[in-house]
Amino acid sequence: MAETEEKVTNRALTILKALNGRILSCDERRKSLLLDILYTKKTGEQVVTDFNKLTLLKKRLRPAQNELIRSIAYVHVVGSERIAWESGRTLLDKAISKVGRMIDGSGETFNAEEITEIYSTCFNLSNQPPPNNYARVLYDTCVDAIHVNLTSKVLPSIRENEFILTSLVEGWSKQKMMLKCILSFCGSLDRVVGRPDVVTVGLQGCKMVFDKCHVKAKKAVFEGSEQSLEKETRRVAEYLHPSSVPELMRVVNHQLLVVNAKQLLEKKSGCRALLRDDKVDDLSRMYRLYSKNIEVLKRVAAFFKEHITASGTDLIQQAEDNASQALVTNFLRLHDKYMAYVQGCFQNHILFHKALRQAFEILCNKTVAGRSTAELLATVCDNTLKKDDSKKLSDEAIEDKLEKMVILLSYMNDKDVFSEFYRQKLAHRLLFEKSAIEHEKTMLTNLRMQCGPNFTSKMDAMIADIESTRKFQEDFKQDDLGFDLSVEVLTSEKWPNFRSPDLKLPAEMERGLQAFKEYSTKKKRKLTWVHSLGRCLIEGNFLPNPVELDVTPYQAAILMLFNDADRLSYSEIATKTGIAQDDLNRVLHSLSCNNKYKILQKIPMSNTVSQTDTFEVNDKFTADKMTITVPVPHPRAAVEQRKKVVEDVVRERRYLIDAAIVYIMKRRQILSHEDLISQSVEALKSQYNFKAEKKTIKQRIEYLIDEGYIERDKGMYRYSTSRKD
Repeated sequence: MAETEEKVTNRALTILKALNGRILSCDERRKSLLLDILYTKKTGEQVVTDFNKLTLLKKRLRPAQNELIRSIAYVHVVGSERIAWESGRTLLDKAISKVGRMIDGSGETFNAEEITEIYSTCFNLSNQPPPNNYARVLYDTCVDAIHVNLTSKVLPSIRENEFILTSLVEGWSKQKMMLKCILSFCGSLDRVVGRPDVVTVGLQGCKMVFDKCHVKAKKAVFEGSEQSLEKETRRVAEYLHPSSVPELMRVVNHQLLVVNAKQLLEKKSGCRALLRDDKVDDLSRMYRLYSKNIEVLKRVAAFFKEHITASGTDLIQQAEDNASQALVTNFLRLHDKYMAYVQGCFQNHILFHKALRQAFEILCNKTVAGRSTAELLATVCDNTLKKDDSKKLSDEAIEDKLEKMVILLSYMNDKDVFSEFYRQKLAHRLLFEKSAIEHEKTMLTNLRMQCGPNFTSKMDAMIADIESTRKFQEDFKQDDLGFDLSVEVLTSEKWPNFRSPDLKLPAEMERGLQAFKEYSTKKKRKLTWVHSLGRCLIEGNFLPNPVELDVTPYQAAILMLFNDADRLSYSEIATKTGIAQDDLNRVLHSLSCNNKYKILQKIPMSNTVSQTDTFEVNDKFTADKMTITVPVPHPRAAVEQRKKVVEDVVRERRYLIDAAIVYIMKRRQILSHEDLISQSVEALKSQYNFKAEKKTIKQRIEYLIDEGYIERDKGMYRYSTSRKD
């Protein structure tokens, strides 16, 4: 390190000697200060402080100032810690932004300390040993900054201003100022990044111009070809015998289009470029020209599929776990955009419909942030159908969005996963009246048309249960109860399984349930109460003001205990309600540890519930609303819930695969392995709306062989008639 500093000092001394009389013309104080900086080993802070004083030197020393900055900056960074690219990039971006404001006339300037800091940082970034050497990245960043300034400021001002020459001179002046500033920051790059020779720079410039002209040339070729074909068609019709038309037009088409097809469809400026730049008119023209050439259309359709897949993959890579709704919405927009291409540019040709479907089958069967797209789609459907969200859209907009989401569902292999997630969310919407029943029916109609009646049979039954409940409620007499009781009667096998912990109801609530049981007995129904889905409205008579509490039956049962007692222990509450320990902890936590609604006071005060706690009513409880809802933490995390739904679907699939294989073998009696696999895949896809993996089907075949349903016979599978169950 000492040798390095010595070299730098000698180099700076050489600079001073080269100045000769100019440095000697300064007064002794300034000369002494300059020599002291260069000859003395100091810390970076001392160097910067001294350099600020150095700016007092007269203006005639400016020609050597840049070299002095480089020398002092090198002393500043010798032995310093390595700089991360992120911190260096942040400093450079701020400096470039300031330069942009300067050349726009903001009046800002850089002081000596800022210049030294920026130069030191850039020098360190470009001279650190690998893998922390960022010279090339720093160089590219500077080039990008210059390019952005040219394209966003200089060129638009020249194109839009009627005084072109004045704008050109002004733009060139600003560009020189930016180059000068960036050079003062990153001049050290000249030592580590080789300068391209004149030939290379010239070729790059020519290539930029050529590529731009090349795209325009291809467009001109398409336009010229179309015009030539139209003219030739008119000439043939006017001057030649009709029998000559087919052969002549075939030759014209071949020479104008087929011969040049490869060049016109190439990567950089052909079909891919038209798709990338959304050149709708040119795509339409290209299709019209090649509409009778199936081989060319196949290649264009392949480019179309590739482009859609790449665009959708970019959306997936940008998506985060909390952005699932945005991702599905972006998919809907992407589908609308390219469906318009198919219907407009490509005139509904079957090849392009197929390309669109294949691209979205790839996109809609990917996993995003650990979740399947089927689950994400069910979540977006749920959000769209909820009343709070649907108020933002008109009925027509909601129906249009639901229809488009069902189209996305048609591309998915795991429709059964969507069905289960959707059914879970549908149950919640129906039971808690969070959606409009008309919108729910519209969605089920769309699903039924797309996936068949079996797909929606359970969901249709859920809707029917909710509608029939109204009739039950009208017939049920509850005048003697002293409170209102509303009961939802559900067909258990049609609804999802609900967790419902045990609960000893208060006498008033139990009396209402018994009354409904007696009424239901007349209807010959067996009832099983699911308290976890219930809601209770009870009035709390607190000292400031009464508050209506919207709570669960478990919360209500605990609160009503305090009608007969001022204080209760944890064990007393557990005995009187019969709630299991884990569930009781959650409910008591919601009533006593809720930061917003502390209806009960817990003794001792803490944020956790233990079995030694005692509870009493918080008489001073207040709320900002007349009616409040007191939430209870869910026993399962969202990840665990999703995992359980997927596990249930996988388990159900095994039974369906077994049934499909046995049915096929019973009907066909004998089949090869390949035929049985392919027929099973097709049957499961058409009847049960999921695409089974061949590996899974093979495992189920082995299971059925072990169980005696199928036998092996000379490389074939034979249905076993010996099993009698």
